[in-house]
Amino acid sequence: MKLEMILVLAISLIHFAGAEEIVVKPGEKIQDAIDGANPGDVIEVQSGTYQENLNVDKMLTLLGVDTGGGKPVVDASAKGPAISLNEDGIRIEGFVVTKSVRTSESEDETRLDEEGDNLYLEYVGILINGSDNCAVANNTAVLNSAGIAVAYSSNSSVEMNNITYSECGMFILNASDSTIEDNIVSESAEVGIALSACDNNAIIGNKAVRSGTVGDGIWVSGSNNLLADNDVSENPFYGIVLRGNDNTISRNRAQDNGKSGFKLMGSFRNNVSGNDFSQNGESGISISENCDNNVIEENVLNDNGVYGVYLESSSNNTIVSNDATHNEWGIGLCKFSNNNTIAANNASSNLLGITLWDGGNYNQIFENDISLSENYGIQLMDSIGNIIAENKVCYNAGGIGLYSSSDDNIIEENNASYNAGNGIDLDDCRNNVVRRNRADNNEWGGIGLYLGCEENIVEDNDVSYNNWAGISLAECDDNIVVGNNVTQNVMGGIKLQKSWDNLLYQNDLVDNAAGDTGIKTTSPLIGSLLESAQDERVKNAYDDASNQWDNGTVGNYYTDFDCTDADSDGICDSVRPIPGGESVDRYPLANPTNSV
Repeated sequence: MKLEMILVLAISLIHFAGAEEIVVKPGEKIQDAIDGANPGDVIEVQSGTYQENLNVDKMLTLLGVDTGGGKPVVDASAKGPAISLNEDGIRIEGFVVTKSVRTSESEDETRLDEEGDNLYLEYVGILINGSDNCAVANNTAVLNSAGIAVAYSSNSSVEMNNITYSECGMFILNASDSTIEDNIVSESAEVGIALSACDNNAIIGNKAVRSGTVGDGIWVSGSNNLLADNDVSENPFYGIVLRGNDNTISRNRAQDNGKSGFKLMGSFRNNVSGNDFSQNGESGISISENCDNNVIEENVLNDNGVYGVYLESSSNNTIVSNDATHNEWGIGLCKFSNNNTIAANNASSNLLGITLWDGGNYNQIFENDISLSENYGIQLMDSIGNIIAENKVCYNAGGIGLYSSSDDNIIEENNASYNAGNGIDLDDCRNNVVRRNRADNNEWGGIGLYLGCEENIVEDNDVSYNNWAGISLAECDDNIVVGNNVTQNVMGGIKLQKSWDNLLYQNDLVDNAAGDTGIKTTSPLIGSLLESAQDERVKNAYDDASNQWDNGTVGNYYTDFDCTDADSDGICDSVRPIPGGESVDRYPLANPTNSV
């Protein structure tokens, strides 16, 4: 876009090789010079204050020249734009524009212009109005309703301007293929830089900070825009707000904003990568109102007041390789945020690492690193059909927790070890599959199913060296526990309490409750509970109700059972009563399942 503008200006200069240089001194009228100039002329305006509303209606260059009194000042006196550009190829550089503001008498009647456009086109320091290939550079706009506005234009350049104390610092409407670069916008009452219905623009290297009490930094509506390397901080509401498609948001800094660093609404196929959205009042990134197919990648989202990333009612998004630490919640999905991919993120040192609730369904949560959470590393509440796989969920208060009818989920191949609570918890959940996970060295238990869990499958997990039982079921019916390695857990191997009609087979129950094989507790409460429960050690198996400990052909392997196998068929010659109730393993295994 810059190259195209340079070419246009170069051609114009050739065409106007005989251009005249006109000097305007204090006491003279700039408009008189404009009216008397020919296209291609250069008008130099000396230091001074000029109370005018300039209409530049031919291709000219207006240069403000500091002759000792600072940049020349164009004072609009609340009568409309200070400078209006109404022809292609105009350049404005080196001015102070001021006092293009609404008055109490004009406010009602000029809120919208005759075409229904924003009042910022009526009261603005510099206005590019329906003109292409214009340049506005190195100006100061102070105390205007809008500092600079670009409307219905293309291939314009707005660069290195300083805009303060406006309602809207910079307003861009229906503009395309333009560059907004290296501007400083501060103390705007509503928004620093606003783009409405704008496509194919570059917003680069700007600083939009300290907007008013309800202000945002940058607000964009449109498609195929690039927002890069902007500093959008210390705004009361949002740093960057985007409503549009196919935009690129990259390498921006949005910190210390009152709400979120970046807010995405009703938008598709945007790429948000490499940004620093930290230390904001609510969220680093907030996504809502049916945002689909966006990529959120490699952002720093630390120390925000609530969420690193928050998704609401948004689907098919990819959130990958972000650093979301020291928030209350690292990453949160809710209210029918479905079919999203949450992968390879660092969501550590949060109150809760990754959480799905209130209908966060059919998402894929995999290869995330989650540690040092004050609650669970991963938690689901009222969320169904999710796949939680290959995550490292260690050194948290709890590992992976499913609650409140979180049904039909798959929890597989995770490392849920060294947590203060259980490695994996299910509470009031149905039809979940928990398989091939590692849940060892947890300060409480390995895997626990509690209070109404039904028809879940717990299979092929490695559950060892936990301080409580390896696998616990309490008030849970009709579950299948199969093929697990349950080794050297302090309080017992598999423990069933008030649970009925569960099927357990091909589990290896090895040296459980055989000694102090667990890890040192860091929680005084857990330490106290374990100490008071020492008389509840149950060896390899315990069942106080009636459950099936074999599948009719094979049962489980127990190191504390005196097994004889006279016919060498791999099945012990006698049944194995299960301590605690009436259950019996009719086909206990003579050897661990890995040798059957």
